[in-house]
Amino acid sequence: WFPGVRPAMQIKGSLSKVSLRTTIKFSVGVIIFIVLGVNTIVHIQDFSQNYLEAVEWRSEALAQGIINQIANNQEYDPNYYVNNLDLLGAFSLQCTQLYELNQEKHVAHISIIDGSGTIAAHNEKALWGKSVESDTLRRHLDQHNLVTFLDDATYHTLIPFFTPQNDYLGSIDIGFPKNV
Repeated sequence: WFPGVRPAMQIKGSLSKVSLRTTIKFSVGVIIFIVLGVNTIVHIQDFSQNYLEAVEWRSEALAQGIINQIANNQEYDPNYYVNNLDLLGAFSLQCTQLYELNQEKHVAHISIIDGSGTIAAHNEKALWGKSVESDTLRRHLDQHNLVTFLDDATYHTLIPFFTPQNDYLGSIDIGFPKNV
């Protein structure tokens, strides 16, 4: 044999060892990538759900003053809003004040939508008395449930309120921009 030259069998054995090592390293890398990717997706979904729950809780807390006032008026006269649905517009000042106090916290809007889907009060006066145009918003209003959902670029939290006899009067809608 020539000095410094290996036999063909030795070269073939070295190549298979390198190939096996490379295959193992690549397989382990792919497995780690998949595990980390799935773990990241699960954590992002959990974070998103926790954020939406926090938005819902914050919205309920903001709306509580208006809901308490509606409940107090219902105590004095159970038909207070049933016979005068337009009276919900009397809360427009509260909507505007709540909005102004919280707009640095990224609140997009605060409004009261009556049972027929008409905006009774809103921090933007031009929307008063207009019917809700969004099909998504209208569909969620019809369910009469506390819910947070995305419609275009805004998360809406709908907080329903009822008469003492459990008749649906309307919902308070508090919006937060999606980009937050």
